[in-house]
Amino acid sequence: MKKMILKSLVLSIVLLTIMLPFSCRQEMEQASGLILTDDDDWFTNSYQNLFFDFHTQLTAGDVAKGFDASGWDDELVKNNVQAEQKGPGNPFFNRWKQAPAQGSFRMDDYIVWGGSVIRHDDGKYYMFASRWPKALTMNAWVTSSEVVLASSESPEGPYQFERVVLPRRGEEYWDGLATHNPTVQRHKGQYILFYTGIAHVVPPPLNAAPSSEDYQKAWNTKRIGVATAPSPWGPWTRMDRPIIEPRPGQWDAAITSNPSAVIHDDGSVLLMYKSCPLLYPERKAGSKLYFGLAEASAITGPYKRLNPDQPLHLESILAEMEDPYIWHANGYYHLIAKAMDDLLVSRHDGFIAWSSDGLNWRLADPPTAYDMNVVWSDGRTERLLKRERPQVLIEDGKPIMVFFATRTLEGDIFNTGMGLLSH
Repeated sequence: MKKMILKSLVLSIVLLTIMLPFSCRQEMEQASGLILTDDDDWFTNSYQNLFFDFHTQLTAGDVAKGFDASGWDDELVKNNVQAEQKGPGNPFFNRWKQAPAQGSFRMDDYIVWGGSVIRHDDGKYYMFASRWPKALTMNAWVTSSEVVLASSESPEGPYQFERVVLPRRGEEYWDGLATHNPTVQRHKGQYILFYTGIAHVVPPPLNAAPSSEDYQKAWNTKRIGVATAPSPWGPWTRMDRPIIEPRPGQWDAAITSNPSAVIHDDGSVLLMYKSCPLLYPERKAGSKLYFGLAEASAITGPYKRLNPDQPLHLESILAEMEDPYIWHANGYYHLIAKAMDDLLVSRHDGFIAWSSDGLNWRLADPPTAYDMNVVWSDGRTERLLKRERPQVLIEDGKPIMVFFATRTLEGDIFNTGMGLLSH
């Protein structure tokens, strides 16, 4: 039986090679590094591997163009192409563990928002999060947030505050007033923080919430920056300018914020960011939040936009969304983010999407990553007011936990790491 299957496979390869146009054969040769000849020994030259290598190249490039596998006679090819069209699946659906009852990171006198976690060589887990004084209320993030470091022996916490890593600095700096929404990566021993910086355009509030006017002025200066360090402890080096600026008159004319990045082995970067077309006060009338994509050969840039003419679409759907987190594993880019309308999933729920090239994105099946309900480790089930800023902890190429900025209906605000059940 095995011999019959093998013969069928080899025959399919031979027929495919003979019948393919010359241009397609060139693509096969280029993808594999081998030269197709009619008298080569298939097994000596591993052409059975070539078949699968070429199949991978074919589907990765053609799925986004609506490649139709129905015309292929070979069931193996049809099944694999259809699997590629379906994508890598949803790693979060129905896999959430109970969350720590007290959350993962909280501070008595501060609001803690978000949290991006990485494991260091000492075996500990280090979280980079935003904090600002509770007395200033939730709206003070835009004037008083600072990026801090916390540590834990286990990924779920509890995390203990260590130090401020990106404090307020001089009025001459583009991020002099506040730093917010960090996301951490590591590349060749270097730690990299992408974050949102806010310029020193208003006086920082001392013991009251910022005024509406000050909030809007500060919000309008949001830009994305990057900082680097040899360890989670620092010292951290910031840049003198943002890495990507808004573009007047374009869909991303107002701000650049909430960055997420994939750093490839060669040091090149795929960056996803949030923006919108209108600044305050015009934004009061309504200005939806969208995602943009940019790439660079190094973390410091320069960055070139990949979707300059329009915001990111998912399967031709222009949905409002925020808080992206992207990563690359097993040949795919993955995206988890929060829906701001009901075009993708229920409003305020999280969705998961995937891409073969980082530019063309499709929803996973099923698309919902999380909703607003959580089961705590003490047995309580609670519906949250906010579950935002999903930041994924990846180990061995797989998500093991997602950290959320969490706000209860009673107004308690903290960070929560939610683990995933194994397959």
